[in-house]
Amino acid sequence: MPVAADAIFEEAWISTEKCKVDPLVVQVTEQDSVSQTWFTSQPLSRKFVSRVAEIQLCTDSHDQGAAALAGAGSQTWFDIAILPSADSTEIKRSKSGREMVWTSHFNQISPDHSLNVPVRHFGTVFDRRADLLACLAEGDVLAIRVCARRRGSVNTATRAFVTAHLFTPQNWTLTNSTIPKHEAEIKDGVYTFSATTSCLVRAEDSKVRSSIWMTSPALDRAAIDQLESVQLFTRSRFQRLPEEGVSPAIEAKDSFSWFDIVILDSPSATTPRIVNGVTLCWLSHQNVTNDFSRTGQAGQLFDIDEQKDVRCAEIQNIKSALEEGNVLAVRVCAQYKGWENYAKDGKLVVRISNEIFYLAGKTAPAIPIPDYTQATETTKALQQTVRKFYNAVEARSDVVLRSQTTGALSNEVRADQVLTNPSPSAPPPSYSASLRPLRVLSLDGGGVRGVSELRSLKQIMDRVSAREGRKPDNPIHPHQWFDMIAGTSTGGLIAMMLGRLKLSIAQCEAAYDKISKQVFQYKKGWIKYNEGVAFAMGSYMYDADKLADAVREIAGEFGVEKDREMKLRDEQNTTDTEECKVVVLTCRANPTDDGKMGVHLRSYVSHPNVPDLYKDFTLWQAARATSAAPVYFERLKVGDDEFIDGGMGFNNPVLELFTEMNHVYGPARPIETVISLGTGVPKDLRFSKTGVSTTIKEVIGMLTNSETAHDAAKDIVPRFALLGKEKYWRFNLSKALSDGDVVGNGQKYEELMTLMDDWSAIPLIRQLTDKWLAHPETVQMLERCVASFSDGEKTDLVPPSVALAKSHH
Repeated sequence: MPVAADAIFEEAWISTEKCKVDPLVVQVTEQDSVSQTWFTSQPLSRKFVSRVAEIQLCTDSHDQGAAALAGAGSQTWFDIAILPSADSTEIKRSKSGREMVWTSHFNQISPDHSLNVPVRHFGTVFDRRADLLACLAEGDVLAIRVCARRRGSVNTATRAFVTAHLFTPQNWTLTNSTIPKHEAEIKDGVYTFSATTSCLVRAEDSKVRSSIWMTSPALDRAAIDQLESVQLFTRSRFQRLPEEGVSPAIEAKDSFSWFDIVILDSPSATTPRIVNGVTLCWLSHQNVTNDFSRTGQAGQLFDIDEQKDVRCAEIQNIKSALEEGNVLAVRVCAQYKGWENYAKDGKLVVRISNEIFYLAGKTAPAIPIPDYTQATETTKALQQTVRKFYNAVEARSDVVLRSQTTGALSNEVRADQVLTNPSPSAPPPSYSASLRPLRVLSLDGGGVRGVSELRSLKQIMDRVSAREGRKPDNPIHPHQWFDMIAGTSTGGLIAMMLGRLKLSIAQCEAAYDKISKQVFQYKKGWIKYNEGVAFAMGSYMYDADKLADAVREIAGEFGVEKDREMKLRDEQNTTDTEECKVVVLTCRANPTDDGKMGVHLRSYVSHPNVPDLYKDFTLWQAARATSAAPVYFERLKVGDDEFIDGGMGFNNPVLELFTEMNHVYGPARPIETVISLGTGVPKDLRFSKTGVSTTIKEVIGMLTNSETAHDAAKDIVPRFALLGKEKYWRFNLSKALSDGDVVGNGQKYEELMTLMDDWSAIPLIRQLTDKWLAHPETVQMLERCVASFSDGEKTDLVPPSVALAKSHH
């Protein structure tokens, strides 16, 4: 049972009642700040100094700030200072000359300054980790100071008490005899839990780094049911290293330094509680400045009041997820190399209702936590599969592959993304397994052999259209059927034409032939280079400007508003829409990089937990970036970055497609079909004892080999949601079936597979692919693939816009 209203002041170590002091009002008139001593302790004994474990100041007070300062945060607060003796008025100083004074807490900012209603504030718990206790000496006196700054601010301090605990810290709950339920005259009971130390988290790579910073005491059932709001305030900064010239402030969506509110099993736990594979965490706010401010940054207000623009749904979810003995905690997070989160000080403000009817009418509703255990395990398996793929490629070459997006995969499914909003009108969460299963398409690179992919895709879409009752002159187009298309090099160009420009397959084939002829008809310069000569001379065989101009022409003919400078990114295509999404693979290969970084160029506004640094790329820039294969085209230079062909390690983008799906749709979204299209398997590759090929053709052939990624995809796709369904299909012109096929003037499979830049061979590759598609084994696979689709176009099954929950990690 809680103690009587006034008992806490009598039982406290020191209080306004024991010191017989009146309320104190501190007002700023002219000075920048005013601090006035309210009451003091007796001189401290040797026994007290040696045994004290915790000190905490609690006040009944309120803020009366100037109206003009309402948006600047509270300007009134309380300090605890050390005086050298009972008769001293000067603050004790350290050997370095620093005043021994510590901020306990700020007043809550009143929503209506005219109310003048006192609020109970619980300040920082200073324990043995804090300088305050370390600086205490026998004979010192603790002074409680009432403070305000900026003209017009008023700090009205009504009552206060200081608790001191000896020997060991006490395991508090919000309603024990030391911290009682709120008195009847206090409108809101506001508990402020402050950090006693700073916290620095630094990311080394794309993996999220985090640390628990501060916690509330353990919560009992009554405190959980009476919980009304939670909000975090921090004085913190981000830092990006080693880059220079970073602006002092950025937009929240571009920050990878942030704070979470999390639930821990107990005050001693170091990792968030996980239920059904869901991590109980909610985003508070991102750091948006790399400089500390006096007022700091305010996180999202999770509040029970549905009439305000606040996070009502989340506080209901938090209440429902809490169990007796759990604590609320703050997690400091950073992600991606060069990002860090330095939390200097902060406070977690928790408001508990004092209304008697609350328990009867507003008990936290039971909100079931869906089971994402399998989804979490699938993401973990995907991480391992991708890592194994990278290791296999690196073992066979001197190229170090890295992908920022793949590295950003997390096996953490967050509560703020998956828990259902209790409001009846709320949209479904982004990780919902109840949404229509996805269909995705992956397109390999391979130069002019990319025409083979279009022939395979035509066979698939013709069968789909016939099954759906479409006439030949009104087929279903790929952008109407697939949710996401990923492509590299020639596959990236095809993906943009099909998904972004929304061409039919017939239109795409005609455009592909035209572009290939324009680009590959003439070699660059007077010398008729081959790959070896161009490599030796440090030159390029073809004019990259011709490729850029060819893509400009296509954009001007088919693009929105016939814009030759049409952007790859469509600002209306977000994670909230079911519009077909296109991702094009390239590699950033800056001279300072210790390897090649895979980069995703997107046609849509990406999820906020992945970087999107190249959102202003035009279609022609994306085509240049993904196609700049060594010796064929010069690198694309944009600002300080250089880009080369995405085929240099990511020629088969299927694994990168999986990671993009995970970020956009969540790990639990069911997958109906994954179709991977290749451009033919090159001749067998031979490697030297060092693992490095001996010719430039072999180097390019090795790095553009697609079968290693295909083998990895076969292993991981069965783990995706819709378990037991056959859903991975690889169509790639194969030597096994095509070895006896002859086209043109006697050309065979192996001869055509060596061609990447001979535009005149396109009809022959088309003929060879058609022959392969007519083989009974291929026909059987085509029929099984199409039979596995559910009925209807994707736009017929899902509303045009499905709002997806937005969150950072």
